[in-house]
Amino acid sequence: MIQLKNKKFSIEISEKGAEIQSIYNIDEEFNYIWNDKDKKYWKRHAPILFPFIGRSNEDSYLFKGKKYNMSQHGFGRDQLFELISKTDTQVVLSINDTEETRKIYPFKFKFTVTYTLEEDGLKTTYSIKNIDNKDMSYALGSHPGFNVPFGSDDKYEDFYLEITPNDLSLEQFEIDPVPFINGEIEPFSNIQGVINLSHEMFKNGLIILANKDIKSVKLASMKSNHSIKLDISDFPYLALWSKEDEKAPFICIEPFAGLPDKYGKPDDIMSKKGNNLLNSGKEDIYSYKMFLN
Repeated sequence: MIQLKNKKFSIEISEKGAEIQSIYNIDEEFNYIWNDKDKKYWKRHAPILFPFIGRSNEDSYLFKGKKYNMSQHGFGRDQLFELISKTDTQVVLSINDTEETRKIYPFKFKFTVTYTLEEDGLKTTYSIKNIDNKDMSYALGSHPGFNVPFGSDDKYEDFYLEITPNDLSLEQFEIDPVPFINGEIEPFSNIQGVINLSHEMFKNGLIILANKDIKSVKLASMKSNHSIKLDISDFPYLALWSKEDEKAPFICIEPFAGLPDKYGKPDDIMSKKGNNLLNSGKEDIYSYKMFLN
């Protein structure tokens, strides 16, 4: 287990999936990140979704007419990352394509994650390099789960999400059937960018906001001074999720650069809606920051 630490926060990161395991507030003695020790609800903490987001039709996709198998959310979250460098407040982790990954994702790539602990929070940077001689298509998502409540005795319903800019008319992709989108977009209820949390809002599972100009989202309580704010300007979509049909005490706030499949037949990866096309020899970089209070 890798640890980053400063005067305010202590962070644990696993080399498996480069996944954050905990973000601990030292003075207040609480963990922002979800930890389901009994695996009653959701056994993960903050998986990285790469090179796919969501479940594919028939758990597969097409490339140049050939069908490839792909598990939900891709394989990145289950890969053992190589430790490239580490200091007290920064770690760089990386994976490359292998003979095994090319059987299910026929591209040569280098995927790097950099975590930088700062005085006011944690910055995460993703680098995707296409080292193949052909263009590649991919999706990228971050899937951190946050305790609700955290560091207080508040109730789930005391919490809210604040979207910036707050004058957006929020819209969401229709999820039908779960966990696929159906190609339609519908209004999403909010008041001046404020979304009041409830377990009922997740009765149909995943929520994906379709607004591409969201700059940040803040998780806070009406009864506590603690909060988490994610600056997601680099990501075109924002997903929200908690365990459907159960009153699970967490919420996932997920910056997405990609979308699940539209329900139907397996998609051609090079024309899949929401995917990113990366030319041979090029690099894409995405970054977001958690401001922790």
